[in-house]
Amino acid sequence: MTNCWSIIVFNAIIALPLTLAILEIASLLWCAGYLDHGAIQEACHLIEGLGVVLIGWGVVLEERDGMSRLLGGGTHNESAHDPGIDTVCHDAGLSLLVLGLIAEVLVQCVEVPDHIIKTDGLERVVLTVGDAFLMLGLAALIRLSARLATLRKSKPAASPGVAISEARSHGH
Repeated sequence: MTNCWSIIVFNAIIALPLTLAILEIASLLWCAGYLDHGAIQEACHLIEGLGVVLIGWGVVLEERDGMSRLLGGGTHNESAHDPGIDTVCHDAGLSLLVLGLIAEVLVQCVEVPDHIIKTDGLERVVLTVGDAFLMLGLAALIRLSARLATLRKSKPAASPGVAISEARSHGH
C-alpha cells in the first residue's frame, strides 16, 4: 500500500475475478440461466459479494495516507509525489465505495419481499443494473491503475528566496 505499483497489483488481483463474475452474472441473467430461478439467487450472491470487495478496497484506497503511515510508509515529506498518489487513490476509493454500495442496494431491492419493494418480474433488469455498477467499478480500477502507472514525480517548487536570489545574480 505504500507505493503505486503495489496498488496496481492489488487492482489486478481484484479485476480478474471481477471480470469473470461480471460475465457470469450476465450469463446467469440473460443466457444459460435465463429460465432457472436459482440463477437469480446466484447472480444476487455474486453481485453482493463483489460489491463488498469494491467497498472494502475502496475504503482502503480512500485511506491510503493513513494506511501508509500505519504500515510504516512514512510521511509525505519523504516523497514528492505521495500527495498525488493519495489524491488519485482517495478519488478512486470513493468511487469504488459508492459503486459497490449501489450494487448491493440493488440486490437488496430484489431480495426484499415484494409487498415492500415490488420487483416481481423485474429481477433480471434490476440485477443487470447492479452488474453494470460492477462494470463501472472495474473501469474505475483500470483507470486508477493507468493513472498510477503514468503518475510522474512532481518537481518541488523553488522557494521564493531562491528565485529572488537567482534573479539578482543574473542582473534582473
